[in-house]
Amino acid sequence: FLAHASGRRDELATRTALGATRARLVRQTLTESLLVSLLGGGLGFLLAVWGVPLLVAMAPEDVPRLRQIGVDWTTFAFTAIVSGAVGMLCGLVASMPARRPTAAVPGSIRVTAPGTSRFRQGLTVCEIALALMLVVAATLMVRTVRALGAIELGFDPARVIYAELPTTIPWNLVRSQELHAAVIERVKALPGVRAAGVGVGPLSPGGMFTGGLVAAGNPRTFDMVRVDAVSPGYFEALGARLVAGRFFESSDTSGPVVILVNEAAAHAFWGDADPIGQTVTHNNHSEEVIGVVANLREGRLEDEPGLTIYQLSNQSRNFLAGTMLITLSTSGMVAASTA
Repeated sequence: FLAHASGRRDELATRTALGATRARLVRQTLTESLLVSLLGGGLGFLLAVWGVPLLVAMAPEDVPRLRQIGVDWTTFAFTAIVSGAVGMLCGLVASMPARRPTAAVPGSIRVTAPGTSRFRQGLTVCEIALALMLVVAATLMVRTVRALGAIELGFDPARVIYAELPTTIPWNLVRSQELHAAVIERVKALPGVRAAGVGVGPLSPGGMFTGGLVAAGNPRTFDMVRVDAVSPGYFEALGARLVAGRFFESSDTSGPVVILVNEAAAHAFWGDADPIGQTVTHNNHSEEVIGVVANLREGRLEDEPGLTIYQLSNQSRNFLAGTMLITLSTSGMVAASTA
């Protein structure tokens, strides 16, 4: 609109010559500008009224304050004020030739004022700069999303459902383990469930950390090693990748203390040596490694996986260290109410 208005000097000069007053021309320019601006703002508001509920419905349920997102009278007031302000500003700038009319008539030869040329060039520069800014921002956003999507999670999120299980029966390890075991068995019996287990959950900042850990054959002492307690079936439900050895089995619950380690821990503890059958000692307890799982992302996606060992839930005091998640993989839809 501003670019178009900057070339209307001949039109405004002709109307002035025919008797139009400056006030009339300014009102006309303001009316045109406000009409365009308010129409654009109105269409944008209608798009928001239609689009925001759709975006909210598509968003994950765990987005903070998701249900508070909406379009209300404050949104309408803001849109109206901004649209009116933009229309007034553009209209006043576009009416400048009407307030400084020239004696030129259509077809006459005249020299364009330097200010007009600079104004048009300035509009062009601003338009190109804004367009480039939007293109750069969109490109960076797409690259970020693609990079996040290419991150190796260490598990398969397809058809995986998890639900929060509070560690009920406060500080009673045995009864809590029995309760969770009963829940897992009931979930496994549901149609369409392929595997189920209990654990801290992937992409979770939870879990406990231990220090003073010693790996057999390694003289170094390791601090800040994450310790997660999981049940048999947990890794199968996640679709976690087994690198070496085997996952936990139900028969392990009555045998010696065994653990799994992630790839990062196996490499830090024993380098290229075979970790299966090796032992680690911490808190005056010795545990045997029976398997190595791929690194699972913990916390934020951009954080590199740290050293993690996984204990069997009924062999670990960390089972009561926080809220556990029951995770299950399905071959189809499972009714939440039934679960």
